[in-house]
Amino acid sequence: MRRICLLLIAAAAAWYVPAVQAADYETWLQAPLAVRDQTPGNWKVNLGLGYGSAPKYRGARSATGFVLPVIDTEWRGRVFISTVRGVGINWVHTSDTLFGPRITYDAGRKESLDASLAGTGDIKSGYEAGLFFVHFSGPWRFDSDIRQRVTSGPKAVRATLGATIGGPIAANANLFFGGRVEYDGSKYNEAYYLDAGAGITNVITYMAVVRELGGGTYLGFDGQVGRLLGPASKNPLTRNTLYFAGITTGHRF
Repeated sequence: MRRICLLLIAAAAAWYVPAVQAADYETWLQAPLAVRDQTPGNWKVNLGLGYGSAPKYRGARSATGFVLPVIDTEWRGRVFISTVRGVGINWVHTSDTLFGPRITYDAGRKESLDASLAGTGDIKSGYEAGLFFVHFSGPWRFDSDIRQRVTSGPKAVRATLGATIGGPIAANANLFFGGRVEYDGSKYNEAYYLDAGAGITNVITYMAVVRELGGGTYLGFDGQVGRLLGPASKNPLTRNTLYFAGITTGHRF
C-alpha cells in the first residue's frame, strides 16, 4: 500500500508541476539524481525537497527563490514518474545505456511575472512528448533528448545535448562537472524571445556535490552558469548570463 501511495503522489506531482518550475528545472537538479541507485528491488523511490535561487524567468534581470520538490519513482528499471525527468519508459535498459520516450512539462510564462514582460502576453503551459538517451562510460555520462509540444502553447521542437564527469572526492561525497547545449525551434524562440529564428539558444556549465548521510539520505548542492546565444540574446527581455544555486536533501529507498 505504501508503494502505491508513493506512486500516486509521484504521478500527481509529475503531471501537474507548479508554475515556478521553469524549463531549466531538470538542469537545475543534477545532485538528487547524479548518483545511480543500485539498491535491489522492483521499486526505486527518491523523495526530497530543496530551495534555489535563479532569475524569475530564463534571462530575467531580477532573481527569485524556488522551492524544489524531488519525487522520482521507478519500477523495475522500466517505467519512471518524476518531477525531474517527467513520465517515461526505458525501452532500452542496460547497465550503461537508457533510451525511450517520455512526457515532460513546460510551465510557460506569465506576463505578470516581471514588469519587463509588459505587452508580451502570457505563454501557455503545456506538455511535450519526446525521446531521451543516456549512456554511461566510466566516470562519464552522456545524455540527449528531443521533444515537441503536443498541447497548448508554441508547437516547437526542442533538443539538448550534454556530458557530465563525476567521481568521489571523499568517502561519502561525490563531485560532478558537466555541460549542456540547448536548441530551440523558431516558434519557441518567437514566443519566449520575440525572435523567430531557430538555433542554439543556451550553453550551460554546472557542478553538483552529493554528500551521503547514511541509510539512503543525502544532501546535494547544485550550481550552474549559462550563456544565452542566438535568438535568445537578441531582445530587450533578457540578459545573456544565467545562473542557479540550490541545495536539496532527500532519501532513496
